[in-house]
Amino acid sequence: MIIKLDHNAIPRLVPLLRSVQAVHCHARPHQFHDGATDSAFAAFFADRLEQGALILGFERDNALLGYALVQVQDRAADAFRHAERLALIDQISVAEAHRGKGIGTALIRAVEARLPELGCTGWTALYWTFNAASARLFTRAGAERAVVRVSKALGPGHPS
Repeated sequence: MIIKLDHNAIPRLVPLLRSVQAVHCHARPHQFHDGATDSAFAAFFADRLEQGALILGFERDNALLGYALVQVQDRAADAFRHAERLALIDQISVAEAHRGKGIGTALIRAVEARLPELGCTGWTALYWTFNAASARLFTRAGAERAVVRVSKALGPGHPS
């Protein structure tokens, strides 16, 4: 069942965020660290909720199996583009033991169902190229590549 999460759910979100962070730390240790405390992760969620983020959770038998953190982004019209309001799926996480069972897709569909009330015309998401699971999830949900962003880190501790 999809539920809207609030501050009371933050302790239940922390383990799911920690698993996401572990994937990032493994793939890009020069960029991500695993030293954050549970209270730092909790503060992250509290801050996003204070900023107006929407967090939807997938719950079964009182266990939180996944979440999607969504932030509304307004882009003003400029010389090149029309104004638009999009929902950014900033994070999506499913408990490892429950991946591949449609939970991520259900969360995306729940986000899509809320787009009209948020005044959004669509959604967008970013994921790291090492995250094949996210690539598959977003592609299966009908998303297509819109922008390619490249980066290069310089200096000690960065791969050449």
